[in-house]
Amino acid sequence: MSKTFGENFADDVRINRMKLDEECEIQPSLYHFYAEEYAIARSFRDAAKDKLDFVLGEREIYIRRNPPDDIKTTEAVYTALLVQDSDVLAAKDEYRNHMAKVDVLYAAVTSLDHRRSELDNLVTIWTKDYYNGTQKDITGTAIRGKLNNKGE
Repeated sequence: MSKTFGENFADDVRINRMKLDEECEIQPSLYHFYAEEYAIARSFRDAAKDKLDFVLGEREIYIRRNPPDDIKTTEAVYTALLVQDSDVLAAKDEYRNHMAKVDVLYAAVTSLDHRRSELDNLVTIWTKDYYNGTQKDITGTAIRGKLNNKGE
């Protein structure tokens, strides 16, 4: 069974109650995929933060060494000039984009934790019905059919 992850998150987290065995098999790989993406995104975010700090420092030194002639230079003016600087704005925008990706992947990894918990619950429900001895037909198909009909 081969599945490609990351194309559609809603499909990735969907649980097929009729194939709990397969869902349990792919859960570790699915979690690993998104956890790895999350780690990579955090790395890019950290690099973007370092770049932002570098650009802030570089532009502040430039502004202090080349103050505008028509404005009295105070700390407030330096701060205002730095905030308006196009290089600083670009670095901040890049950092924000990386932060957004990290936040989305954090939510994905958290959702996968919930998915694992739901798989545990569904497997527990299934095995209790399977082993309680009240089933006349204890085949997986009969149990799955009963479990599927409980939601109606």
